[in-house]
Amino acid sequence: MAEVTEKQMSNRIKLIIAGVVIFVIAVIAILIAWIINIPKTATIEVIVAPSDAKILIGEKRYKNGTHKIEPGDYSIAVTRDDFSPYASEFSIEEGETKKLLVCLNEIDGNTWYDEHKEDDDICRRAAELASEEYKKEKQTADIYSVTPYNSYDDGFNIVAYEDEEKGTIVKITLLSCKEARREALKPNALEWLKKHNVDPEQYTIEYANGCQ
Repeated sequence: MAEVTEKQMSNRIKLIIAGVVIFVIAVIAILIAWIINIPKTATIEVIVAPSDAKILIGEKRYKNGTHKIEPGDYSIAVTRDDFSPYASEFSIEEGETKKLLVCLNEIDGNTWYDEHKEDDDICRRAAELASEEYKKEKQTADIYSVTPYNSYDDGFNIVAYEDEEKGTIVKITLLSCKEARREALKPNALEWLKKHNVDPEQYTIEYANGCQ
């Protein structure tokens, strides 16, 4: 068995020390990153077209992708040459994930997106999201503009409330002690909603027994 020279031993010790130093540095870097991200308990998904636009959220610049941020109120500004700027504000709570979908409008002509399919897809998604949010706001406004409704003559009461899991709940209390009568009142209550421009299919309907 060949003897280990003093030089070889010295090199081995240096390698071991270098490995330990690298390991310690890596652990410290991980700890620092973890400490920095402790307050960042909210998540934003930044999806902007054109993808090379300048995106400022608060005072910090972002790129498309998923990012951790602190809960709170923020401003967002998106700019790019030859496109109209975009500016808005949003709030985000602890544990919440919010999608920031922005499509800038061309100042002159409508050809740029024709040549950039991925960015054009983002614009289509932004338009769909805006349409969904508008419908949701309109639905909520509709139901709350006609409820609560109480009528002994009609045989039912209607109230609406929000549920974190189910969304908007429409509770219909049927004012009868007879099961057959309550079953007959259900379509009457739904028809009353339709007459007041509320689509029952857009909500979770719950029935309650109002027998006293």
